[in-house]
Amino acid sequence: SLNTAIMGSKEASDSLLNSIDRMTNNSVVSMDQMVNAMNKIKLSTGLSNDQLDKCKGSVMKLGEAALLMGEDAELAGFHMSEAFSGLNGDFAVLKENFGITREKMIAMGWSGEASDVDGYAQALEKCVEQNGDLSGVMQTTSGKLAKIQKDFRTAGRGIGDALKPVIDALATAFIKLEEQFP
Repeated sequence: SLNTAIMGSKEASDSLLNSIDRMTNNSVVSMDQMVNAMNKIKLSTGLSNDQLDKCKGSVMKLGEAALLMGEDAELAGFHMSEAFSGLNGDFAVLKENFGITREKMIAMGWSGEASDVDGYAQALEKCVEQNGDLSGVMQTTSGKLAKIQKDFRTAGRGIGDALKPVIDALATAFIKLEEQFP
């Protein structure tokens, strides 16, 4: 598979996929988004498998922040894949969308050196957390709705067919309420 080729072995690929699967079970970020982002990061930065493994948390947090800011899955996935472009000196996506600059990353503990991957990952996570606490977000209405959207994307038509009548009824009820109480 492509992931095996990128990671260098089936064992490394399986290890990454299994850990991402566990991480995304309780997140608005899907496994596909994470795998695609991690593969792109590996290809664009040349990180070792161990370094890549240590980056997963910060990439997922960035994706959660993007989705909860209202971005669609495709754009959030793009932002996730660009999470480590700052190692190569390119902060355009991070700055434009999250207010994260090289200077801010250095203030959060990154040395500013491309070789300081651990420091970069930790600083990125701090920067994302500084933009808003995501720890309880899955229990909010926005978090629950984002999780439902993810479930529809990943589980497909079966869940959609089962829940469509319920969602239609709720949407109609909310529209009627809004019409009665503008």
